[in-house]
Amino acid sequence: MVVGPYIKRRDGRKYSAVDNVAADITSAIQKLDQAGIVPRVAVDSSGLHGIPKVIPADSNALSVCERMAVMVDRIQQHEEFMMSMNVRPSPWVRR
Repeated sequence: MVVGPYIKRRDGRKYSAVDNVAADITSAIQKLDQAGIVPRVAVDSSGLHGIPKVIPADSNALSVCERMAVMVDRIQQHEEFMMSMNVRPSPWVRR
């Protein structure tokens, strides 16, 4: 047996039962990978709504940084426009 026996998990002081089960699943997949066994993972159609949609740009750190830089530029442009119109920014805006 590569993975080991199933252990029912309960909430503890440091981690919840869900955290412990997730750690068990991760370690089981790592053990299967080391043994050269490829598991097949299936998701029921009723559970597909729980899987977040991912686009390739979300996993690329450079793309995220570029999008954040564009947002910062837009915020600066809006602040400059507001200052040119003699409109004071909201109190929550940091300077």
